[in-house]
This record gives sequence, C-alpha cells and structure tokens, in this order.
Amino acid sequence: MGFGRLSPGSHIISTIASIESLMGLLGFALATGLIYGRFSRPKANIIFSKNAIIAPFRGATAFQFRIANKMNNSQINDIEARVTMAKLELENGTMVRRFHRMELELKKIIFFQ
Repeated sequence: MGFGRLSPGSHIISTIASIESLMGLLGFALATGLIYGRFSRPKANIIFSKNAIIAPFRGATAFQFRIANKMNNSQINDIEARVTMAKLELENGTMVRRFHRMELELKKIIFFQ
C-alpha cells in the first residue's frame, strides 16, 4: 500500500483503506478506457465523384454520383447513407432554404470495399 511507517490500526480502517485504493484503481481504469474509446474509433475515408449527373434511369430522372472507399486495404461493414438536397424556394416574397430528403436506390450496404 505504501503507508511507510504509518499503518491502519484496526480491521475496519484497513477495510476502508482497501476499498479506497480499489475505487481509485477502478476510477483510473474507467477513465483510461473512456479516453481510449473516444480517440481510437475507426474513421471511414470515403471519396465522392467530382461530377454528379442528372440522367434517365429506369424510366425516371435520377441524380447520380459515385462513392468509393479511399483506403484500398480496408473494408467498411454495414454502411448506411442519406442524401439531403438543399433548395432555395420563394415563399411570401422571400427566399427560404428548404431541405428535402432524396430516395436512394441502395440505402444500406453490408460490405463496402
């Protein structure tokens, strides 16, 4: 414990000192785990095509773009995507920015390489 020449005088005080040291170690382990978990999360590195097109697709007009995994030696599992379009609309004589969610052909990809 490292008390030096001092030591607890009874069993109750020894028990309290033991619990106190255990709580200190558990607190330090918890803080270390939280900090490690916060900074060690993997980050996806996804790149998008420079140009997007609006073209006919399966009997309708579609907004099309490409995405790819920038890291060649890794895979991304269970990826989900949402596309939101921002559009300026005239409302009561003023321009208002409205957000519209666009439907995707594939909303979820299990394995993205």
